[in-house]
Amino acid sequence: MSQILKPKKGYKRVKWLFGKEIEIPVDWDIKKIKDFTKVSVGLVINPSTYFDDNGSIPMITGKHVTENGIVLDGVDFITEKSNKLLETTRIWSGDLVTMRVGYPGRTSVVKNEHNGINCASVIITRRSKNFVSDFLGYLVNSKLISKQILMHQAGGAQQVVNVGSWKEFLILFPPITEQEKIATILSHVDNLISDTQKIINQTQYIKKGLMQKLFTKGIGHDKFKKIRGLFGKEIEIPEKWKQITIGETCNVTKLAGFEYTIHIKFESTGDIPIVKAQNVKMNGFSFDKIEYISKEVSDRLPRSQIHGNEVLMVFIGANIGNVCLSPGKNWHLGPNVAKITPKKFNTQFLNYFLQSSEGQKNILKWAKSTTIPNLSMETIRKIIVLLPPILEQQKIASILSNIDSQIQSQIQYKEKLERLKKSLMQKLLTGEVRVKV
Repeated sequence: MSQILKPKKGYKRVKWLFGKEIEIPVDWDIKKIKDFTKVSVGLVINPSTYFDDNGSIPMITGKHVTENGIVLDGVDFITEKSNKLLETTRIWSGDLVTMRVGYPGRTSVVKNEHNGINCASVIITRRSKNFVSDFLGYLVNSKLISKQILMHQAGGAQQVVNVGSWKEFLILFPPITEQEKIATILSHVDNLISDTQKIINQTQYIKKGLMQKLFTKGIGHDKFKKIRGLFGKEIEIPEKWKQITIGETCNVTKLAGFEYTIHIKFESTGDIPIVKAQNVKMNGFSFDKIEYISKEVSDRLPRSQIHGNEVLMVFIGANIGNVCLSPGKNWHLGPNVAKITPKKFNTQFLNYFLQSSEGQKNILKWAKSTTIPNLSMETIRKIIVLLPPILEQQKIASILSNIDSQIQSQIQYKEKLERLKKSLMQKLLTGEVRVKV
């Protein structure tokens, strides 16, 4: 005989997906979307026939839908006349629009600034006094809905959620006052995340401008000289600076093709972590999806070992020219990444210079124009760099490193807020944690 579980005080057991029972607060309900609002779909048949270069009304599609709201980048426009003609597919503040294809289920709540615009091929969940729009937005973007999306997806290579299926989705439904409180809490965290991202963007913008100044004017110089720079263009640099190639002042190495073919076998765990092109990011080394080789294999390939004083560069593919500092000692080069070991350069300075606009121009100048852009080790050695006195290199690197530390601190704070939001959504949207109303 199966045991009948008694719900904890203030909760009740109800049927959920696949006949599974869950506990929800006694004053919560489970409803289908069709039970508390109207659902329709944006214009599906030939929306492009309404596009007009002289139009002023945006017509959004699924690609403009994000969890943080509608984004109008690259949107097409229609005229006021067409917008009135297509009255049934207009969307209003408080409506929800949901992607049908691509990332089915991703939903935006329509804000005041998009009131009255039009839409194509998205699901429209109409605003209603029966629910709080922001609450429903958080709920349908949460894991509580993802299983239902997978259950109701139609199609083969490109998955689709149909309007009919959307109407049948089950929603955990608190009282309106609690919906408002939950939405307010999550919205506050979202605002903190957004404000932090703005600080990150602003600091990165300041860093970019500072790099441009430091790599042309240096620190404290009053005498300058003119030299021939990239493409024969005349540029002005501090008198004590030199123009030099990477090959004149650095060792450049890669994992040879035959070494990769014969020796390398990547494992999910092991002794020595491998650097791949996907790990080399312009904002620093990425530790995502690290693979490994054995120490025995690494010892057979000493030229490709990483010792923690190198600049890493992607030399083939879409991310060609990406550079970052090596992650530390006891790593090994993987395919498509070169290591640049300075002899006369401060390693941090060289990394920042190669990330700068001037450095990137000098790198990409040598990229071969083929189906897959690539750099050979010989062409990397020909890349032109500017060489200040070593003490000035250290000062410039220190200034930029301090800014990077500020950016990294803000990124970590943003990640902390995102983890907090995820935890709050799990607890508040299921009723595991109640809010006072």
